[in-house]
Amino acid sequence: MGNKCFDSAELLAAELQAYRRAETVERNANQRARKLYQQLETVCDDALGEFQNTDSAVKQTIEMMMEQANALEQAYQALSVALNGSREKLASINDLLCIEEMEE
Repeated sequence: MGNKCFDSAELLAAELQAYRRAETVERNANQRARKLYQQLETVCDDALGEFQNTDSAVKQTIEMMMEQANALEQAYQALSVALNGSREKLASINDLLCIEEMEE
């Protein structure tokens, strides 16, 4: 009987060791998972920051392009007005020259 009791004590000790090893493995796995989560969070935060910076730069570039397009449109309109004015003056001069030729 003493032998059986000793075997039970050894079994109990082995189970306790196995339980402690399992706890250690679980604790280490949890620590690694937390560390990995923190690293992933940092990567995601950095990527989001870069995306937001790029988005801001793109928006600024688009705004500048829109301003330039508006300025170009205004310049085109001013040029059209000037050309139409010149065309009208040239037509008036041409009309005057034609009238003078007819009178001669």
